[in-house]
Amino acid sequence: MVDLSDLPISPGVYIFRNSADEVIYIGKAINLRSRVRSYWHEKNWKERPKLAVLVPQINRFETIITKNEKEALILEANLVYEHQPKYNVLLKDNNRSFPWIAITYGEPFPRLIPVREVKWLKRKYPLAKMFGPYTDIGAMYKTLAVCRELFPLRKRVTPHFRDRPCLNYHIGQCLGPCQGLVSEEEYDELLKQVEMFLAGKHQALVEQLQIKMEEASQELYFERAAKYRDQIKLLMRTLESQRIVTDDPDCERDIIGYAFNETDFCVQIFKMREGKLVGRESYLAELNEVQTLGESLESVVEQAYLLRQPENIPPEILLQNQIDGLSLELSEYKIEGKNLSERFETMLSTIAGRNVKTYFPKRGEKKEQIELASYNAKQELESKEKQKAKSVLALSALQKALDLPVLPNKIDCFDISHLQGTEVVASCVRFQSSQPDKSKYRKFKIAVDQNNDFLAMKEAVFRRYYRSRHNKEVDLPDLIVIDGGKGQLSSALEALRDLGHEDDVEMISLAKKEEEIFRLDGTRIELPKNAPALQLLQRVRDEAHRFAVTFNRQRREKSSKRSLVDEIPGVGSVIKEKIMKRFTVKELLEAPPQELNQKLGIGAKRADKLWQSIRAINPNVEVEPDEM
Repeated sequence: MVDLSDLPISPGVYIFRNSADEVIYIGKAINLRSRVRSYWHEKNWKERPKLAVLVPQINRFETIITKNEKEALILEANLVYEHQPKYNVLLKDNNRSFPWIAITYGEPFPRLIPVREVKWLKRKYPLAKMFGPYTDIGAMYKTLAVCRELFPLRKRVTPHFRDRPCLNYHIGQCLGPCQGLVSEEEYDELLKQVEMFLAGKHQALVEQLQIKMEEASQELYFERAAKYRDQIKLLMRTLESQRIVTDDPDCERDIIGYAFNETDFCVQIFKMREGKLVGRESYLAELNEVQTLGESLESVVEQAYLLRQPENIPPEILLQNQIDGLSLELSEYKIEGKNLSERFETMLSTIAGRNVKTYFPKRGEKKEQIELASYNAKQELESKEKQKAKSVLALSALQKALDLPVLPNKIDCFDISHLQGTEVVASCVRFQSSQPDKSKYRKFKIAVDQNNDFLAMKEAVFRRYYRSRHNKEVDLPDLIVIDGGKGQLSSALEALRDLGHEDDVEMISLAKKEEEIFRLDGTRIELPKNAPALQLLQRVRDEAHRFAVTFNRQRREKSSKRSLVDEIPGVGSVIKEKIMKRFTVKELLEAPPQELNQKLGIGAKRADKLWQSIRAINPNVEVEPDEM
């Protein structure tokens, strides 16, 4: 029996667990006592029958008290992301982070960087400002490219040369702060322009640049005026590609439209700044059997806005008030005394730290904007449905073609990559329901004979599933695809046999030349080139090949950049940086211990040890320690 007697009257988060002690639902509340107790009120079960599914499964619960509702919002989002509870609305992209563009405030001359891991950013740059999230990574990189063309901010973390500017300065992509060629005041002004651009205040930025251009021209600084002119031209080109959706140049609002089917829920957020549509965010979530449509919408919107900077939340939000005749502005839908509209205003105002108004327009221009957003949401859902249907068709065809006992929902594919036996690596990619599941991708540095693809394949397969032998992280796929012929397939089978899984997983190989499929019993299968089953296998194989080749290229690039300092044992990053600043290669090879100690400040004993290490790597150097 769940004990409800000792609940605090405070804001916070509550966590429901089942009999197996699994987290099944996480929620937040302004008043934990009234919110948690409401789940066991029978009248609430009549209004929301879906609670009858959740409550009987609750074996125990725990609460975490927070100072205010905003802290509860943030804590709830973090816990939902970590535990992935069954009955919370989870964004389908929760297995990865949406990308952001960040300005790294807190370091000298901040940079503009793309980032996915928000926790890493906050840890390394606590004062950083984020803009996003970008649900379309292509749009994010396009925005970043335009920003870098418009605003020549510093790009390098540490310049390679201290005695002259880097190449970025000479091609006009950096102002040369490492050489003191730009003042902090000028740089800060450029950062403010970047913020205006990323916040969508393009027209205000153009007007500001025009004023600066005229001032520079009047003061006869024609080169500076020409730079402002070029910036204005590029900005105007950017503005021309945007669709004007209102005649009000001061209009700042987000337009939220949504659509749903039996399993999925899609939310589209159109961002309007200065009367222009400057961006769009799209979120897809799965509907569950506990939360109502209104609660699902609230959860998705909360996750969409939670990590935004307060200044990136507009003062006005437009919401669609119905979907296919189903009204969301229901008077009977109340939680803690607030209807849906009031809860949206409270939630968004809490995140923004100021008043945010929400509206459910029923006519006029605002209604048309809502219809545009909801139409896009509906189109995305239909597109996902078509992709899902194609996926099921391809998987069914593959099951039939290979005579598999189960539908191959989980497919792993292995590939080996090297360049004439150097930097041998292997990749393993996972496709779930015919879509890449990048959280399950793995890459391996191969330790066996550098010219033996068969042994390399055996090592990769063995290492990928080694944990399963000890019942740790048992995650065997329905089908394993080996990039290669019979030899690679036999090697992979040996690895599975060593692990005791030769009878647990179906496995085939796909040879590139003739696209021949080989089974473990030696039979060969040929499929028509336009067969959906073969096209799926080719897509999986090509992704494994891409992943392996990329890793091999990274390894070779890293190897090619290794210097003499990298070969010296016991030299850390700090001493390495000092050596590169104060010695050329020739000077380092010829320097006696006294000079090493003098320039590096590492002490006589460490300097002597460093000198001996350099001599061991380069025994032909004729300089002796006592010559100076």
